[in-house]
Amino acid sequence: MTIPEGRLSDSARARRRAELMEAITSDDRGRRWIAPVAAAAVVAVVGGAAYGVTALRGSGPGEAEPAGSGSGSVGETVASETQAAPTTSAPTEEACESEAPGSARRMMGQSMRQQMADYREQLPVVQGFRDVLAAHLDPRGEHLERKASNVQSSGSACSLTALGTKVGWATPGASGLGMVQVEVSTGGDLTQVHMAHGGWRRLPVDVAGIASAEQVQYDGGFAVQVVRDDGLTVAIDANLLFGNNSLEPIDAFPFGVAELVETAADPALKLP
Repeated sequence: MTIPEGRLSDSARARRRAELMEAITSDDRGRRWIAPVAAAAVVAVVGGAAYGVTALRGSGPGEAEPAGSGSGSVGETVASETQAAPTTSAPTEEACESEAPGSARRMMGQSMRQQMADYREQLPVVQGFRDVLAAHLDPRGEHLERKASNVQSSGSACSLTALGTKVGWATPGASGLGMVQVEVSTGGDLTQVHMAHGGWRRLPVDVAGIASAEQVQYDGGFAVQVVRDDGLTVAIDANLLFGNNSLEPIDAFPFGVAELVETAADPALKLP
C-alpha cells in the first residue's frame, strides 16, 4: 500500500516510517540483512502478495556479487549481502486460502523475506533454463554467459505464474553484447516478452508438443512465443543488444526463428 506523504502531517509521516522499520525488524531483530537486502528485492505489494520482477546479481544460490564483478554483467537490480538470508518455508495451502487480512506493516515484512527466499529457490531453476538455451543455440559453449544471474518472476508467494531470465550473448574476438531472454508462463499473451513487442503474427509450425506459435521481427532482434500441449507458454527473445549491460550490439545471431521454436518446445523448460 502506498500512502502519499504529502497528505500527512510531519508527525504522521514519522510514525509511518517508524511502523515500517518495526515491521521489517520485529520478527528478526538479530538479522541485519533484512533492511538493506530484502528492501531491494520487493517490487510491489498488493493485498499481501508480491508482484513484479526480481533481478539480483549472483553467482549461485546463497551468493551475491557487487556490480561489475564476475565474468558476466547480467542483471537489472543489484543488491549486495553481508550475511546469508535465512531459510523461509513456503506458505501452506491453508495460509494461501484463508489468511485473514493483516496490518500493512506485517504484510510488508513478510513480503520482503519471501522475495529473498523465492530468489534463492528460483535461481537454480533459471540456471536450468540457461542450460536449455545453450544445448539448442550454443552447443559448443562459445557465446552464452555460463551462469544465469538474474530472475524475472510474476505471481505471488502462493502462485508462481511466470519465470524467466536474460542471458548475455557475446561473439569471441568481437566487442558488443547481445541478449537471449527465455520466459515460461501460464499466462499466454501476458508474458513480458510478448508485451515488449508489437506486430506479432501467427507462425505455422509442425513441432511435437507445440499447439500454436507466434513470431515477431523488430529493429534489433526477433522473438517467438509458443503455446505447448502441456498448457505452458514459452517465449524466447533474441536481441542484438543487451541494453542493461552494453551500449554496443553484436552483429548477428547464428540461429533463426526455427531454432527458437525448437528450443521453446523443450519439456525441460517448465515451472517448478
